[in-house]
Amino acid sequence: MQENASSGPGPATNGVSGSTPTGEAKAKRKAIENLLNDYFSKQHDRNLKEYLKAKLTTLMLRWVVGLTGLALFAAPIVKVILTEETDRHILGQADGLVFLLPGLLLMVLSLFEALWSRGWPAPMFLAIAVATFDVFYFDTGPAWLIPLMILIAAMAFGAAVLSYFYQQRQAPKSLADLEKEIDELTAIQFRDFVRDARAHLPIPAGRLEGANTHYLKCFPKRHRLNMPDIIARVGTDKIPRVSPIGVCAFDLGENDVAVLEGAVDLKSGEAVYLTVHQFAYQDISAVIWGSDVWPKSRADGSASKSKPAMLEGRPEIVPGRGSKKPPVLRLEEFKILLKSTHAVEILFHDGSLAGRLEDQDFERIEDTARIRTIWDGLAKKRAAALR
Repeated sequence: MQENASSGPGPATNGVSGSTPTGEAKAKRKAIENLLNDYFSKQHDRNLKEYLKAKLTTLMLRWVVGLTGLALFAAPIVKVILTEETDRHILGQADGLVFLLPGLLLMVLSLFEALWSRGWPAPMFLAIAVATFDVFYFDTGPAWLIPLMILIAAMAFGAAVLSYFYQQRQAPKSLADLEKEIDELTAIQFRDFVRDARAHLPIPAGRLEGANTHYLKCFPKRHRLNMPDIIARVGTDKIPRVSPIGVCAFDLGENDVAVLEGAVDLKSGEAVYLTVHQFAYQDISAVIWGSDVWPKSRADGSASKSKPAMLEGRPEIVPGRGSKKPPVLRLEEFKILLKSTHAVEILFHDGSLAGRLEDQDFERIEDTARIRTIWDGLAKKRAAALR
């Protein structure tokens, strides 16, 4: 059996050794960091909620302005139609124009899409200006009403100016779209991780590149992290996203398999730890899938007597703050046992992160079909090697 290993808690370099990131690369990295911060801190959720709230407010006010204009415009016409004593010539006189003119302007204002696309302050300023002009020109209110309306119009104008400079011009992406972008970013980080490893580690030439290389997402091995915390969140698809995120790259060669495993900090793009394994197929003694599901506490709050205190070698699970029931503690692990004491262990479901994931139920971090591809490939290659 041939086996190469290199590991360490320190970060690996990202890119060619000795290279200095350009200004464009720094700006791109900063944008990635901001994107991840917004997602994991849920700032994106708050931005999206505020945007949708502002859109709903704008839509409601647009309808109010339009319907108010319609009511004002229709009022003298309805009066002429329903009241025989009313002369229709009133529509061209001050008693009619005091309703018709602002009503028409407000209806036109509500139909002008470009005005409302920037939010409600600008069109509301114009609507108040129309009302102020109507009161002033036709002298339909007390003297103090005009200064009050001018003050309100000035406040609306100020809000319009602020919204022009500070309001979001585009709708924030949906969470599902943002998670898709993070997944694409993760895939790029994985390939950069393997590329840098090939450049700086004693990996045989031609290995871990090309069509024979398969990538799997996994949970990082927490005992190997030099970071105080892992940031994690359950996505809209129930799949957790974490950083640092574990990565395994399998190169199923003709006679042996090379496995590069490690963890990548998505914000910096740097490797947190890595290990390289290389072994012949006939040295595989077993391929094992292990699942551990721990029962929830009983209704009276006492834990099941059969529940172990902790899994051997795993940290004890502490429920998140405010949780009424301890989470189901669950591990899903893929092991490749070798004829020596060595093994490759990959964790696809880690219940120890339940507190960071707000005690939500979540699916395994990698798609089952991709895991099955590796399983089948190893089994077939091993069977062929043992013939």
